[in-house]
Amino acid sequence: MTNLPEPGQCKFTTIQRLDLRGNIPSWVSYMKLKDTLSTPTELNIAFDRDEEIDEVVHARLAHLMRHQDEQVYDAEEIALVQKQWAKVFKT
Repeated sequence: MTNLPEPGQCKFTTIQRLDLRGNIPSWVSYMKLKDTLSTPTELNIAFDRDEEIDEVVHARLAHLMRHQDEQVYDAEEIALVQKQWAKVFKT
């Protein structure tokens, strides 16, 4: 398994070897192929944290919204808001 630069992503490689000591019908190998292709889905289900992460982000956002009067902005942030406000309302 290799970490990728994108957050929360990795690349994995599976290698499988099969020695049946003889010939097998192709339909048997196709049945087994289906089982091996389910691995990425199973890993995604096992490590999926989308809902957990969303819950944390939503709680943080809700806290900011409830306590917006406690927010303190520096001069740069105030200037940025005023600049965007002027663009939107053309004042």
